[in-house]
Amino acid sequence: LARHDGYGRLPAPVTHKRLLFNSHEGFWFLLDFLDGNACHHYQLRWKMPPEANVTQVEDLFWQVEKTGRTLCMHSTAKAWTSEIQSAWFSPAYGKKVPSHCLVQQKDSNGSEIVATVFSTLPACLLHLRQLEADEIAGGTGFELLGGDKSWLLFVRDENASMSALDWESDAKLLCVRRDSTCQPESVTAVCATRIKFRGAVLPTTTCGTNTLVWAGPNHA
Repeated sequence: LARHDGYGRLPAPVTHKRLLFNSHEGFWFLLDFLDGNACHHYQLRWKMPPEANVTQVEDLFWQVEKTGRTLCMHSTAKAWTSEIQSAWFSPAYGKKVPSHCLVQQKDSNGSEIVATVFSTLPACLLHLRQLEADEIAGGTGFELLGGDKSWLLFVRDENASMSALDWESDAKLLCVRRDSTCQPESVTAVCATRIKFRGAVLPTTTCGTNTLVWAGPNHA
């Protein structure tokens, strides 16, 4: 989780926080928090590689194609406008080559949260939605559908305990992979000490610094 306070100089300051998570399962998850309490014009600018072909497939869904490879981009920015603008890329000092930039923007009266998924999974299988307020407490949650698999991604609020859809944890980020019957196959919990599913503490192992992982009996 990174935090940018460069807009703190404004009369009505805004703090931009971004969480980045690599699932190692074909997608990256990004979550942008724009914390402010006044009217602001927000922009998220996604710079694309040179010679890439960027197309909007449907609302909140784009494809980026280059040299036979396709990257899918899904967003939860429902009330934002978006457009593909001309831009440039600098491969070295003093050099510029043409490229494109996907710009999402919104005039807002307060804070905003936007989730973005970049994926190499088949585009027709993916669907990203934000959980409703009555589905999660103490955080923000998202569901990513991917064919016969699906993922739940929970991000805990600061100084709060988080519970959502039978899950409880003190993790900063909790990623749950589910099978076609929505049963958990594996869990990754970042900055966590415990994970509970339906009231039972899961037997986890430590992976890296303060990261817990759990795999079901058929996926260990």
